[in-house]
Amino acid sequence: MRINTIKGIAMSMIMAAAMTFVSCADWDMPHYGAAQPDQTINNFDFSTTSGEITLNVSYAGCGVKTPVFFELYDEEPITWNEEGNGYVKKEDVKALYSAYTDENCVFSGTITLPAYVEKVWVYSPAFFAKTLMEANVVGNTITVSDTDGTRSARAATRAAEEDGFCYMTRTDAPKEYQAGKRWKEWLGTYDGNGKINYAYTGKDLVPDASVYSTHSDIINVGQLNCPQQYRNASDLEITAPAEVVVTYLGGNTCWNSSLGYYYYKVGQEPKSIEDVNVIMLFPNTQDGKWCKINSADVPKAGVDRMTSVKLKYYPKIAQDSKEGATDIFPAGYKVGLVLATNAWSKRLDYNQNKLEKKYSENRYYRSATSSNLGVRQNANSTDMPLVASYYTKDEDFVVVSFEDDYKFEDGKGGDQNFSDVVLTIGTNPVATIANLPTLNLWLNADESGYVTLTETLKGTYLFEDLWPQKGDYDMNDACVEYIQGTYKDHWNDTYGETFSFKPRQNFATKKNGIAFRLIGGDRAEVDSKGNKTKKRISGYHIPAEVKLYLGNKDITEQLEYDEENQIFYVIPDTKKNPGLTYTVEFLHIPDGSPQYYERNYKDYKSQIDVFLYRKEGDKNWEVHTKGMEPTPKMNFDYFGKGDDLSKPSEGIYYVRAGNYPYALFLNGQQIDKMSKLFDIKNEGFTLDMMYPKYTKWVETEGKENPNWYK
Repeated sequence: MRINTIKGIAMSMIMAAAMTFVSCADWDMPHYGAAQPDQTINNFDFSTTSGEITLNVSYAGCGVKTPVFFELYDEEPITWNEEGNGYVKKEDVKALYSAYTDENCVFSGTITLPAYVEKVWVYSPAFFAKTLMEANVVGNTITVSDTDGTRSARAATRAAEEDGFCYMTRTDAPKEYQAGKRWKEWLGTYDGNGKINYAYTGKDLVPDASVYSTHSDIINVGQLNCPQQYRNASDLEITAPAEVVVTYLGGNTCWNSSLGYYYYKVGQEPKSIEDVNVIMLFPNTQDGKWCKINSADVPKAGVDRMTSVKLKYYPKIAQDSKEGATDIFPAGYKVGLVLATNAWSKRLDYNQNKLEKKYSENRYYRSATSSNLGVRQNANSTDMPLVASYYTKDEDFVVVSFEDDYKFEDGKGGDQNFSDVVLTIGTNPVATIANLPTLNLWLNADESGYVTLTETLKGTYLFEDLWPQKGDYDMNDACVEYIQGTYKDHWNDTYGETFSFKPRQNFATKKNGIAFRLIGGDRAEVDSKGNKTKKRISGYHIPAEVKLYLGNKDITEQLEYDEENQIFYVIPDTKKNPGLTYTVEFLHIPDGSPQYYERNYKDYKSQIDVFLYRKEGDKNWEVHTKGMEPTPKMNFDYFGKGDDLSKPSEGIYYVRAGNYPYALFLNGQQIDKMSKLFDIKNEGFTLDMMYPKYTKWVETEGKENPNWYK
């Protein structure tokens, strides 16, 4: 479904003579003496995880009611392009948490984060939601809303009193808008912001709000990779007399653009945009929801989301006559759409610097659904698709997404999110668009589940591999980054999960492996008021199907899976394949299973215990994080030997005296951002020598310097 090590190098004089160096050499069981009785256990749990935090996220200002997917980051996850009018996700920043809101665009629940987190960035890839919001952790609560910092309704009302118009209808328009015939304002009038008075109020041929989340599942506005199979240009072909309704869903752009429609007989395809008669549909497609990051300024809105218009057919349009106008388009015609970038006169206007003033500039750009009618910023025509379009699953509607700033023939330039203006086309009866893909993201064979994968960074595990012997505590003998993923269906149920581990090159001579076991799970519970709360469940869901991948290669046959104890031996040797990711994939619901309809996996996430292991016949040598109980496969003879002060009879495991544990989990830490740990010059240096804030963190039991490893 899914989508070299050199410990044997002799080291000399890497530490001062006054420092006793203990290498990670091989030790045999007889070398382990009993632990010293006068040693005192360090009671600090070495946890880098916060307590429970109440998270409240609201996208109620987005204007539609539909679930919104969002992610939490501990740093700003996007960067602005050189033009200053678009952004992309940073590749080296990973989400710490992700979820969907409810259908009212609101999320409320309890989560845990890295203990160092004081501020979060809330990011959504959905074109209709505010892209980035910032919030501080106040006490044990995070509250953020997309209505914070926006302009007042009074200011927006005053703005509507100003006169605005579309350059595409004016003969005295700037040269960038002079090409072709003037667009016809035949459907009706509009106010000074471009809000139309000819909106269609019927319910037929208008989609429900689920189309929003469907669209955001395939087109992520923070990436430059709108799937190629959806980048296409083709007009709607009327195969039988039909009504046509266009519904505006929204946009994600700084520009105040104009949208029109045109039609022509099949076989009489126009050669350029100048050859068609365009009728004004939306003079100002800006919905007022876009804003530059960290700014309360927004463009002037001209259309509300979910505004619909029924198109009219004018049989004598070539004669510049409205005579015979009708809502029915005859068979044998094609209907197309064209977007003129920033053609509305009342644009977004910043005064802070020259870069931001670009938002009010004139643009030659035209994006059309016809394959040969697009016009670039340099006024040259192009046959490169400037729209993304597809049928919804049941082929009831065509979704069309415009790109309004696609500059160069090599595909570079602009943000290319193909979500600058998004709308649907509905017809009665259903018309056709040739060679248009049908959205099909269904996973299971009977199409009973709509599934997407979201992944969040959990953190990095560090292990000392000499336990129970005293180690050198540089904590780099075995290190893996852990990312947990969740397959969610359209009802936010957990269809399956992924557990990904990326080892880093280390300097250990021993052959160490990484494994995990299932220890429980969390699921969302809903109280009588409809509020979600996280609840730890006893036991765990045993997966219906398990696979193992190395990168994208299926190596399931290499996975050792102890089904009785739910132990998954993922990486047999951490010295092999450094930098490559091992992924265990669970499917909780097998294809076509009637279990699917029971809905008993709501928001479910497995809880796992990650540990270091070495096979020793029928028993294991295992190192877990402090306090974790070993698996039933553990050789208990190791406890209480050497440096270990564990007391299995009292349920006390993997404890010792001093400031260093044998295993440490760094919540929220990416393994590639710990260069000090893997620098050969630091081999044998204790953790506090590489990270000076570490000691104070231990001495204060985590109250100070929780960000010591950042």
